[in-house]
Amino acid sequence: MVPRFLHFSNRGSDREARGLTRAQHASEEDQEQSILRRCKAGDQRAWDQLHGRFARIVHGMILAGCSPGDDAEALTQEVFLRVFRRIGDVNDAQAFPAWLRNITSNLLVDRLRAKARHPRTLAIHDDFHIKKCHHAEITEQVFARIRTLPLAYREPLILRLIEGLKGPEIAQLTGMTHQSVRVNLSRGMAQLRALLKKDGLP
Repeated sequence: MVPRFLHFSNRGSDREARGLTRAQHASEEDQEQSILRRCKAGDQRAWDQLHGRFARIVHGMILAGCSPGDDAEALTQEVFLRVFRRIGDVNDAQAFPAWLRNITSNLLVDRLRAKARHPRTLAIHDDFHIKKCHHAEITEQVFARIRTLPLAYREPLILRLIEGLKGPEIAQLTGMTHQSVRVNLSRGMAQLRALLKKDGLP
């Protein structure tokens, strides 16, 4: 199932964007390590925290990499089942984002042909300058155009526009560099706007 809306969100940012001090930075790293340790011990609350922190990242990667019509929700849950089974393989919380990306990528290879059982419903955010655009045909058109872009642009665009993550947060939660995220978002958005203009969308 595809998310219900495309949007730019103000939620979240990375440590630099929030202006954390060195001590606060260290404290947050300690908290992340604690969550990982408690997950490995079977702490349900820690699992909920881990899932809440990374679910949008995984869902965005699934949307960027799966075939049209695939059940992104089911594949996202499958990723976290694999994480649950293999959490003992990772010991450093700082390495977890890259490890999670690898698990997600491997699942996409394994399950690329999984079929969706539910229709998509999306809505366009006003940043596209399309007023009152909640019609399924238009929103499907935008999503379809995003999916024609190279994966390097498609993935960060979906994380930004569909999952609502800001650039610094994408970098932090995926393990990508800030520069890569900024460049790929900029280039991807430019290509997307050009495609939408060809389609006659303002």
